[in-house]
Amino acid sequence: MLGNEVEIDDRSPGASGSDMSPEQNSANPALGGATENQRPYEFTFTPTHLKTLKQTMESKTARMKQLDREKVKKMHTAVRQNQKVLEYSEGSQLVVLNLPRPPRTRIGLQNYMEYLEMLTDKLPRVLLVRGTGKEVITMYS
Repeated sequence: MLGNEVEIDDRSPGASGSDMSPEQNSANPALGGATENQRPYEFTFTPTHLKTLKQTMESKTARMKQLDREKVKKMHTAVRQNQKVLEYSEGSQLVVLNLPRPPRTRIGLQNYMEYLEMLTDKLPRVLLVRGTGKEVITMYS
């Protein structure tokens, strides 16, 4: 027998669970029964709870609509910027762009990548440069 193989003896008492009484079977979570700590959770909705729930859902819906408008606006900006870059850099071998600031949370990463894809669409070679977000002025004397 190899080191990662396991030998199972089907002849051991209680292996199939059929030797147990119905009371033991229902109290055994491995066999589908619920223990005392695993009771179903019940909640009764009262009119005040329903009103609060409705207000919460309405505020979430309004927030989602606002986020959708912001996404559309950002994507429209990326498309227009891409058109201008294509217009002014038609014969360029390389286009250098500032990398937009990435989102602070992982939730917005998908939208950020779509934004970058729209920004660099149909450009042959693009170098995205990440800055610190601060302007630097160099003066030679």
